[in-house]
Amino acid sequence: MIQPQAATPMTKREVFNYPPTVEVLKLLTPGSLKQNLAKGIRLWVILRSIYGDDTDEVKLELGEEFTFLQWRDLFFVDAKKQHLRDKSPTLHDEDCHCCTKLTDDINIPKSFLDKCHGNYPPTPDDIKEKMSLVWGFDIYKPQELLLLRFDQYFYGNYIQGTERDEMFKKISRQQVEKFVRAYTATASPEQKKLLLAVQSRSENDVYCKVDYRVNDNNIVMRLRAWGPNVEVILPAVFSLWYWFLNNVTVNVFASWFCFW
Repeated sequence: MIQPQAATPMTKREVFNYPPTVEVLKLLTPGSLKQNLAKGIRLWVILRSIYGDDTDEVKLELGEEFTFLQWRDLFFVDAKKQHLRDKSPTLHDEDCHCCTKLTDDINIPKSFLDKCHGNYPPTPDDIKEKMSLVWGFDIYKPQELLLLRFDQYFYGNYIQGTERDEMFKKISRQQVEKFVRAYTATASPEQKKLLLAVQSRSENDVYCKVDYRVNDNNIVMRLRAWGPNVEVILPAVFSLWYWFLNNVTVNVFASWFCFW
């Protein structure tokens, strides 16, 4: 049995505000998402309770260092009696997280609606239309150009003929080089490095351009899941936030969640 332990302190607590996309849930629960969906969603809620922003309805008031039991006592109702580590809880209080339905956990969070511009949140049709035009979930964020290089076999299996096919426009290597020259300073070390990288790749690779939402967490997770099958050409500096992959706290709570 894993003993309660303090979470590893972080020099600066990051904010976990990722939506429950397929990419995020797969990273939290490797393997079949169909079989591990409930586990993935519950881990997603746990991370929000610890690292969510202050507007998140499940965020707890925890110090920089805390024990598992301290988190448990804040997260659940009557935890010391109902949520022992060696048994599953009974349905004891409708306000307790153990009584929350999965559908309630993943419905369009209030924090998302609060980010919307104006007094009226977008309708589902509005969101669908905006997401069909620009790659990304965070429709309120600005859009920019993204150039990607795909392995030809990966492109044929996961991009071509899928819903992404219309959004990801294939371009030639010569067009990629023109974009690099247009979006970087002339004769700069950055430009030379990018042009050299493009020219050194296989002629069989597939290049695509797509408009994307800047700093969209869904895109970060998707590119992370694709791994070495894709390379970002532009923008030259593309920040990817994988902080929780190195967060041992996830492993501690994941080993226990089955008693939730």
